Amino acid sequence: MSDAALFIGTPQEKFFYHNTLLCVVNSLQGKNVTVDLRNDTYVCGLIELVDGFMNISFKNAIYCDPQGNEFAFDNLFIHGRNIRYVHIPEND
Repeated sequence: MSDAALFIGTPQEKFFYHNTLLCVVNSLQGKNVTVDLRNDTYVCGLIELVDGFMNISFKNAIYCDPQGNEFAFDNLFIHGRNIRYVHIPEND
C-alpha cells in the first residue's frame, strides 16, 4: 500500500493530502529541512510531524529572524498558513 492510502485524518485533511503538494512535504518527515515563513523569517530543523493542513512540528529547530538573530528550540510548531516555501534537500 502507498503512504497516501494509509493517511488518516478528517475528510478535509485527506482532500488536501491528495490534491495539493502536502504529500511532498509529508515525505520530508525525519529530514533536516529549511522552511521560509511569510514574515521573512526561516526555520531550520528536523521535521517531526506534518498534519493534513501542512502544520509542521520541528525537533531541534533554529529560528532565524530578519535581523539575523538565531533562536534554538527543542520543539517548534509552525502553522501551515505561515509557510511561504519549503526547501527540499538534494540528498536523501
